[in-house]
Order: sequence, then structure tokens, then C-alpha cells
Amino acid sequence: MRKRITLAVRIELVKYTGQTVLDIHVCKAALPDWCLGLCLLKEGLVDSLVVAENLGEKEIEIEVVRNSRERIKPEVDARPKGFHVLANIADVDYWLHFFLKYYRDGVAEAKHLDLEVVSLPDKEDGMYVTLEVDDAAPPVDAEETRRRLGLS
Repeated sequence: MRKRITLAVRIELVKYTGQTVLDIHVCKAALPDWCLGLCLLKEGLVDSLVVAENLGEKEIEIEVVRNSRERIKPEVDARPKGFHVLANIADVDYWLHFFLKYYRDGVAEAKHLDLEVVSLPDKEDGMYVTLEVDDAAPPVDAEETRRRLGLS
């Protein structure tokens, strides 16, 4: 089953020299339904999640590889109206954890998450999927990072 939702998201493909970024900005208003969609996907209650922009024409379809014995590198390919992302269950779990904490706290730990992917059919260009949020905690300095990791 494919679940389709329309949310306050912005989907944009940005090309830099030697790198392409599929930027998905999840607005705070979209957070509850975004989290619910990721939960349905993670739990296997839907085969894919299609998220369409509420103010645009682009969409992204997220599908999970479930039966692979080895972890694959996520893949992205272009579609007429947007993009298809084939991800590992571990990647979706990581996204869900990040966004649920953002929902709980009202502020994310970081401004964005990056996921390195294979772009199809152009596998030579470095490609990333970036999930951005509206509100993030300020970055911490190196000393605080070491303290949080128990290294000092």
C-alpha cells in the first residue's frame, strides 16, 4: 500500500560543483503528519510514503528496502513530479528518531540531517539527501561536544 500525504514541505534539487543535494525542508506545521508517515513506513504498515508539497508541484516517494541481507547505500532517482528515495530501515529509523525528538522538544538537535545516497542513473556525482527543519538548537563548541561524548 502506498500512503500519500500533502504537507508543508519544500523539495528542491540543488547542484553544486561535484555534488547534488536533494533538499527536503520539513516545516514545523508538517511535523505531526511527517512523523506519523515515517512511523507507518518503519513499521511496514505502508510500502511507500509519498509526500507532496502543499504549495508546489514536487513530491518525494520514500520506500524501504526490507529483505536485503546487507545494508545497501540509499538510492535516489528522478520522477516526472519529483523524486524516489530507496532507503534502509535503519535510515528511516534514524530520521524518525530525529523528528520525534524535534516534535517532543519543539526544537531539533541540529538544523538538518544528511544522508549520502547513490544518484541514478548518474552514479559518478556525489549526492546527498538533506532533511531540514525550522527550529534547531544552537551548535555546540568542540569542548562541549567532547564533554557530551565523555571524552573530557
